[in-house]
Amino acid sequence: MFAGMTQFEHGINRQPVWINDSAHWINCAMTGSGKFTTSLALQSIFHPGSAVFVSPKPEIADFALGRRVDPRIFSAREASQMKQALGVNPRGITEAQYHIPNSRSFLFDPSGQSVYESNNYDPVSEVDLRKDNARSRLLAIAAGSFPDKKNSKTDPWFTNTPRGLFAAGCAHKMTTDPNPANHTLPAVIDMLMGIDPATGIASPKYFESVLKAMMANNSLDGFIQACASNIFQLGQRAFGNIYSEFENNCRWITDGWMRRHLSGPSDFSFSWLGDDECPITVFIVPPRGAKAFQAAIPWLRTVSELSLEIFRLAPMSARPPFCGSEMSTKVGEQKSTGCAADLPFCATKT
Repeated sequence: MFAGMTQFEHGINRQPVWINDSAHWINCAMTGSGKFTTSLALQSIFHPGSAVFVSPKPEIADFALGRRVDPRIFSAREASQMKQALGVNPRGITEAQYHIPNSRSFLFDPSGQSVYESNNYDPVSEVDLRKDNARSRLLAIAAGSFPDKKNSKTDPWFTNTPRGLFAAGCAHKMTTDPNPANHTLPAVIDMLMGIDPATGIASPKYFESVLKAMMANNSLDGFIQACASNIFQLGQRAFGNIYSEFENNCRWITDGWMRRHLSGPSDFSFSWLGDDECPITVFIVPPRGAKAFQAAIPWLRTVSELSLEIFRLAPMSARPPFCGSEMSTKVGEQKSTGCAADLPFCATKT
């Protein structure tokens, strides 16, 4: 992290000062005091490796994205050799003259606040059911909508059971629907909320048929069967409780902005991060405004839980990305966006 420049009295001329460890760095100051200008803006253009920036305001992406994209990758020759998506092309928008070599940037901006076009990102695309980490990634995705309720007297059943059904539902969709375009969170939630694709109307009978189909699915070493059977054996009363939990906790997925962002081919994978020779930057811009941001917290938590699970099992050669966040202390749970992780982190708080 860039900490500033040496002073004259240090006797070594003007030299940049870097903090090269995983210690967290938090700046707290009132609105308008210059936190972005003096801290996060510098990190966003000077950090040479991969990075993730989170802010409900698009200024970070608008300011730094052009700097963090090497325009050479969009040449016909380079593009033909690239096996991964190229990300955002800032040509014609950015005024940056200097660029981080071999860099790419991706933008998660469901509400379209930035001057740049948003990429699509569906967490389900990170799951390969043939690999041993499939179940842990599915549960990480589900934990975004059904997090552990600390210091709560609520029965853990209301968290663990729908979380398991959510994860199993993703796996069921991936193993039974031949159309990859339907392997998305919106499609999974529609199915688990009992929305009949033939009518578009929620039906208890359709939900019951989904549970029966899941109990007949022996994929993922019986995980799908066990989660569905756990609910089915409790009968109609449990169906109502499950439906209520999904309606309350997964409503964010059915929002029009989110549905578009989470559907379609995914442009990005967090497993690409960690190669400092070809650094990748992710700019995450949740909807602006207190109510809209609060509604988007499960989305941020989903991205956080899944990305941290991917980083946790990343190869030793992969370097953890720098994480920068601009949040207000008025917004509860902002630490769920990644600052609790063992990653180099810089935050500014109002």
